[in-house]
Amino acid sequence: MKGTFYIDQVVTVYLTASQFSTGAALDATGSPAYRVYEQTTDTPILTGSFSVLDNASTVGLYAVSITLSAANGFEVGKSYAVYATATVDGVAAHTLADQFVVQATIASQVPTAAAIATAVWDTLLTSYNVTTSVAAASVTNMGKAVHAFLKIVRNRNVKTSSSVVIYDNDNSTTLTTSTYTASNLTDYDRSAMS
Repeated sequence: MKGTFYIDQVVTVYLTASQFSTGAALDATGSPAYRVYEQTTDTPILTGSFSVLDNASTVGLYAVSITLSAANGFEVGKSYAVYATATVDGVAAHTLADQFVVQATIASQVPTAAAIATAVWDTLLTSYNVTTSVAAASVTNMGKAVHAFLKIVRNRNVKTSSSVVIYDNDNSTTLTTSTYTASNLTDYDRSAMS
C-alpha cells in the first residue's frame, strides 16, 4: 500500500504467505517478522512480528498495526519501508510489505483562532509605525477604519463637554479637533476616519 500517512496515525500493514512451489496460500512457520526502515538508513527504527488475521477463514493472512509517532522514530516528511520475512514451507521468504511517506496532520497545519488573532494584531502593531508620522506609516492598506482606531487607541485624546482633540504620536501635534453635540456626534466619528 504505497501512500501518504500522517504523524501519530495508526496504520495497518498486511502480509500474505504462499507456498513457493505452487503459489497456493500457506501459513508461515511461526510469526512473520517486520523491520521498518527510514529512507536509506541501515538500522531499522522499529521491529516486530505480524499477527495471524482471521485464521478461521483464511490461510496465510497476517497484519500488524504501527503507530507513526515520534516516540516510534517516525518523522514528518520522511519515507519508510516495511520489510517482512517469514519461513513458508521450509523456504525463507522476504518481501517489501509496504512503503509510505509521513506528513504533518491537517490539524497541525490549520492555525487556531488565537494564532490568527495574534498574527493580525502583530501585523497591525508592526505596520503602525509609532516613530514616524502617520503619513509615513505603512497603514494605508489596513483601511481608514482600522487606521482611525489605531490612532485613537495609540494617541492622546483630550475630551471636554463639547469637543475632542486627537494628537499625533508626539502627543503635541493636533490631528483633529471637533466640536460635537448630540446631533453631530456621528459626523465627528466619520471625520476621525478621514
